[in-house]
Amino acid sequence: MTGNKVILPGLAALLVFGAVSCRKAPLYDPKVAAALDELDRVMLQKDSIAAAKEAGIDLLRPTLDDAPDAVSAYRICDALYAEYEKWNVDSAFSYAHRKSELASIAGDAILAADAAIDLANSYMMAGMYHDAIASLDRVDQAAIMETPLQHRYNYLRYDIYHNLLVDTQDARKEREYKEKEIQCLNLCDRTVSGDIIEYYNTKANILIGSGHPEEAISLMKSRLEGPSMSLPGRAMLNYWMAKAYNAMGDESNALYYYAVGARYDFLSPVKIYGSPILVTKMCFEKGDINRANRYIMRNYADAVSMGARYRINLITERLPLITNTYESKIVIQNHQLRSTSAVLLVMIFMLGVNLFFLNRNRNRLHRANAAISLQTARLEESNRIKDTYLGQFLSMYSEHIDSLERFRSNLRVTAKQMDFGAIQKELRSDSFVDAEWKVLFDKFDETFLGLFPDFPEHLNSLLLPNKRLNLPATAGKLNNELRIFALIRLGVTDSKRIAKFLRLSLPTVYNYRVKLRNASAGDRDTFEDRIKTIGSIV
Repeated sequence: MTGNKVILPGLAALLVFGAVSCRKAPLYDPKVAAALDELDRVMLQKDSIAAAKEAGIDLLRPTLDDAPDAVSAYRICDALYAEYEKWNVDSAFSYAHRKSELASIAGDAILAADAAIDLANSYMMAGMYHDAIASLDRVDQAAIMETPLQHRYNYLRYDIYHNLLVDTQDARKEREYKEKEIQCLNLCDRTVSGDIIEYYNTKANILIGSGHPEEAISLMKSRLEGPSMSLPGRAMLNYWMAKAYNAMGDESNALYYYAVGARYDFLSPVKIYGSPILVTKMCFEKGDINRANRYIMRNYADAVSMGARYRINLITERLPLITNTYESKIVIQNHQLRSTSAVLLVMIFMLGVNLFFLNRNRNRLHRANAAISLQTARLEESNRIKDTYLGQFLSMYSEHIDSLERFRSNLRVTAKQMDFGAIQKELRSDSFVDAEWKVLFDKFDETFLGLFPDFPEHLNSLLLPNKRLNLPATAGKLNNELRIFALIRLGVTDSKRIAKFLRLSLPTVYNYRVKLRNASAGDRDTFEDRIKTIGSIV
């Protein structure tokens, strides 16, 4: 028992040390940490949020065929454009052009102006700035005077010149675009009013740009505390709050509001946004490399899916730096994990030897007095702890290798999109990951069969004679079917975790479990419970 007292605490300490040494989280203010955690939670819902949006579009699209007239059809196309505006450039273009055709049929100048503004907006998102300006120039400004369309028109023209200013490398053009940007923003300030997005965008731009960020914060806060606003509206207000705090040098509050704004962007959902890109930048600067890598890959995937060329260019400026830093961190963590894992394997082997000799004395312990009975309880407890720590070690090793594989896969996709030939060539081979998985499975088989050498035969004894498994011909090896039930013996019962560790599909794991449960020689409902007792001290 003395050996157990030394081994078990040492194993626990090594597990803690390995986890801490491989992942050292940066320190955030509790409020910021909570906002980032909530953003991460929403990011995990990406597929379900996108599916809900697409389902809504699918319900709306067929109603276009039943529109009784051009104006009704225009309204439906307008709703579809709003859905696609920041979701898919190609579809947005399609409905913007359709709106223009229907406005012409209806002979309505307001509808024609609205369609031209939407088309200009789509050109801007696709990076076609001069086409966007040409589309705005076709708008009948007299028809939209003192209407909400006038505010959209003015702010969109500002937005176009702002993007031209950001993108140009010509110093002369830079001065030209800067002058036009200022002119457009001043025009917005003179004409915009009311509780509309363009009002808050204009005021925040001017207040922050003129050195009054605290006034911008006050304005945004008053609106957030006022009547309920849409998710895109909340995303916009939090974005400007973050920009204002950043201008004041308050990085903690800036990061908090960028995280909240990003959450609303993903919930909206949209693929063109500001907060998710800037929260990525700030997390990277704070050393939160894992988060920054997850966020930049989401930013890039959304921009490519959207077809927004100017956003792709913006993101790819940061992509190599973040992914290269992440790769370097993974290499360092891999070395640390290998060292820790080697020591863990030695400790597990020592624990297995210890338990082997203790198990041989089981009958003698049963005949002993109360003091010996107490030691038997301790033996059973050590057996339980052994199973738990072995399962935790295997899970930790599996998750690490899996994260390496995901990272390499993401880099391969990125390399193809960006035509990084050298990176793509280096990442094309899967030999590194495959070799790591082979080492892990070999160590798993060796360690498990060292602790439970008769496990395959015991498992077969629980099955009907004509349903028993064909055992591997190679000594000291398990096949995937045996590994599934070996993991169950160790207390890993969740099919998703089993599938992830063994690199099998979830249906395959389910099928194996159902197949053997149905082949049980005894009560099917207790079949897996009996597996968990194989090799235990009764």
